[in-house]
Amino acid sequence: MANLNKDIRDILENLIKLNADRIEGYTRAQEDTENPELKRLFSFYSDQSHHFKAELNSEMINYGGLIPPENTFLGQIHKVWLDLKASMTSPNTGSILDSCEFGENAIIQEYDKLLTSEEVILPIELRHVIARQQQDIKVACERIHSLRQVEKIN
Repeated sequence: MANLNKDIRDILENLIKLNADRIEGYTRAQEDTENPELKRLFSFYSDQSHHFKAELNSEMINYGGLIPPENTFLGQIHKVWLDLKASMTSPNTGSILDSCEFGENAIIQEYDKLLTSEEVILPIELRHVIARQQQDIKVACERIHSLRQVEKIN
C-alpha cells in the first residue's frame, strides 16, 4: 500500500507540474497577444488549470504527499522553445496559437501515458478526475487548433 501511494503521489506531482506549465504558457500567450478575445480565452484556460491544480493538490494531500514545486523539465524546455521562437519572430496570432497547441498536445500525451500505464492501477475516483481533466484539455486543444486553422486561412 505504501508503494502504491508513493506511485500515485508521483503521478499527481507530474500532473500538478504539467498544469503549472500550462498556466505559465497561457499567461505568456495572454501577454503576447493584442486580441481581446484570445486574451479572454487564454485567461479561461489558465484559470482552468488553476482549478485542475487545486483538485490535484487536494488529492496529493489525501494520499499523504506534499504539494510540489512548480518548475518542470518539460516546462523549462517549452519555455526555452517559446523564448527562442519569440526572439526570431515577433509574436503574431499564428505563432501564439501554434505554441499553445504544441503545449496542449504535450500535456495530453502525458495524461495519456499516466492513464494507460499498466504499472500503477489508479483508484477509480482518481482515474475519473484525471480523465475529466484530460478531456477538458483535449477540448481546449481542439479549440486552439480550430482557431489556428482559421488564422492560416486569413
